Amino acid sequence: PLEETVVSGRGLDKIALIDVSGFISEEKQQGFIELPAMVSRIKEELTAAAKDDKVKAILLRVNSPGGTITASDLIYHEILKFKQQTGKKVIVSILDLGTSGAYYIAMAADQIVAHPTSVTGSIGVIDSMYARFLNVIVTNRKNLSADQIKKLADGRVYTASEAKELGLVDQIGYLDDVIELTKSEAGITKAKVILYSRGEGNKNNIYSQVFQKP
Repeated sequence: PLEETVVSGRGLDKIALIDVSGFISEEKQQGFIELPAMVSRIKEELTAAAKDDKVKAILLRVNSPGGTITASDLIYHEILKFKQQTGKKVIVSILDLGTSGAYYIAMAADQIVAHPTSVTGSIGVIDSMYARFLNVIVTNRKNLSADQIKKLADGRVYTASEAKELGLVDQIGYLDDVIELTKSEAGITKAKVILYSRGEGNKNNIYSQVFQKP
C-alpha cells in the first residue's frame, strides 16, 4: 500500500504532490529496483487523493521531455476524471522540462506555473495525433485561438518567459510559490504537502526525488 510522507507545511488539510518525471510511458520503470509504470502509479495516487477528504488539491510536479502519446493521453484523462469526480483543483509546476507529452498532460490543470529556467512547448506529433494534441490545447487554453496555437505548434520549445508571453503557461514562479498558489486555489491557508511512496527512501522536502528518477 502507498505510504504518506509529509514534506513541508503543517495543518489538517493536505496538498498531494504527484510527480510526472522522466519519460512518460505505460512500461514499468527499470532501475536498481523495478518501479510501477507511470500511468498506473499516477492513477493509484490520484485514487488515494480522491478518497482522502483532507487532500484539498493536487500539485502536479512536471519534469519530463514527454513520451508516448497514449501514456500522455491516459494520464491527461485520469486527471480530468479526478477533477470531475472530486471538484478538487490541480495545479502544475513545470521544473526543468515540460515538453511534448508532458505539456499535453499539463492541459488538464487549472493553472500552469513554469519555473523561471524551465523549457516547455515542443507541441506537435505525427499524423492524426497532431490534430488531437491541438484540440486538447484549444479546449484547455481559453486565452488562445486555434489559429494562434497552430502557429506555436511546430515543434519549437520555449523558455518560461516566452511561454508566459505566448499564453502557454499562466505564471512564472518557484515551487514554493506554486504551493502558496495551490493553497489559495483550494481556499485554504495552511496545509501539509504530502508525497505518496512505498518506502523507496527519504523524501524529506518538496524537491525530493524529482531529479533522481531512473
